[in-house]
Amino acid sequence: MIKAIKDWLKGQLIFFLRGATPLLFVIIFALFAVTWLPEKIAMNATWSVVVIVGLYILSRKKR
Repeated sequence: MIKAIKDWLKGQLIFFLRGATPLLFVIIFALFAVTWLPEKIAMNATWSVVVIVGLYILSRKKR
């Protein structure tokens, strides 16, 4: 049981590292949008980032 959990965690880590580059870009963009852009634009940017991340995760699951 513990070995199965370890294997699963290792698989999740590898999966995350493979998909991390666009995700890191999105996170950095979100931080930039929230801190430097005016409030209304920042909210729109934040929501667009949430949508992009959601679509990215869905596209990864379909494959």
